[in-house]
Amino acid sequence: MIDRAVMLLIAIINPEYWNTGRMEGRKSSWTHSSIIPSFQGSSLQTTTSSTTKRLFTGTLGLFRTRGGFICSLIVFLLILSGPFAHGTDKNAFDFSLYNFDGKRVTSDTLRGKVVLLTFSYAYCSVRCPLITARLLSLDERMNAPKDVVYLHVSVDPEMDTPERRINYFSLYGIDAVKDNRWMFVSGHGDELIKIWQFYGIDIKKTEEKRVPEGYYMEYTPKIVIINKRGTIAYEADFFFMEEEMAIKMGGII
Repeated sequence: MIDRAVMLLIAIINPEYWNTGRMEGRKSSWTHSSIIPSFQGSSLQTTTSSTTKRLFTGTLGLFRTRGGFICSLIVFLLILSGPFAHGTDKNAFDFSLYNFDGKRVTSDTLRGKVVLLTFSYAYCSVRCPLITARLLSLDERMNAPKDVVYLHVSVDPEMDTPERRINYFSLYGIDAVKDNRWMFVSGHGDELIKIWQFYGIDIKKTEEKRVPEGYYMEYTPKIVIINKRGTIAYEADFFFMEEEMAIKMGGII
């Protein structure tokens, strides 16, 4: 975990990585290989990190602003401090929302799957790329289990069109059409408000002309693991320890 945080911090501080960003409606491209120092044992080696590439594809646009850079730097430093996580025994929220492909997704349709539920929005440049990259890394560690669903719930329904939601996944190398374990759902305001409130998600929209989208959303970072019976097994913020999370997941898959 510390190794990954060090890698991310080095890449952020290096100005070479500020040359690529995500603009509205466009997919960012990397013009060079992401060669980032990583620590293995006691030696310093150079490696190409696919997860880190995915993370910076979505975040570099915001790093161009002083506030965005400082905010992001703090986020990555917080990874080192460890997660806030706990288990619960209450039922998950009973919802009915729609995926980017128009298919209805409900608590019942997900029964029998382990669901990693998180909150996101398509134009997100800091928190969402962080959690998406971390979930990808976790999925790779667990060898992409077929009975696990990564469910993103929109916090910006007005702007999160189906096209933007599917594009969000493509930014991080996820083909969510072929791999239907990755879902990004939205719906009517009333339905979303209910699920936000149930999981304690506070949301605030802030206008910011210095970012390509002209605004950003502040919201409570949270991941909820729902077991196959529809019970909340585990809750954590975005700074979970990957090894610990994999062990928890292994116990309920």
